[in-house]
Amino acid sequence: MTSDTSPAVPAQPAQSAGGPARPAAGPRSASTVSAAQAGSLVASVEDAGCLSALRAWLRAHLPAGDRQVDAELMCTELVTNALEHARGPRTVRLDVVDNDQLTIAVDDADPATTILPPYRRAPRSGTRGRGLALVAALGRWGITPHMSYKTVWATLALA
Repeated sequence: MTSDTSPAVPAQPAQSAGGPARPAAGPRSASTVSAAQAGSLVASVEDAGCLSALRAWLRAHLPAGDRQVDAELMCTELVTNALEHARGPRTVRLDVVDNDQLTIAVDDADPATTILPPYRRAPRSGTRGRGLALVAALGRWGITPHMSYKTVWATLALA
């Protein structure tokens, strides 16, 4: 899956405990969306049906413009990856910090898949394989392993 004419992709993501903090209780399995505090959301991720609600929350809590669109793309990519590649339960947390940074954190029950293979360029004719390169181009992202789950997180500067 390589192409010599594809654009370069970013370096490997951070894989350290330096990512967003995770509550000690492990992934939540509640099927409802709850506002933990102003500017924060915690939601169970059971299927792709949650994506439109997550994007609506972002539109309601971020100023309209390019960064809002970037946030929607990053959130959609991380949640979709968890749905396609990881075991449940899955939980997503969205936090707007001081109105100038968004943190997206997706927990899943696949602690063994914390080390990713090196980036590969997606073939020109391929329809997959570009999402995390886009996330990396827009902000920072990484994986934080835990004993019984992992967190894939991304941050986006809003200012």
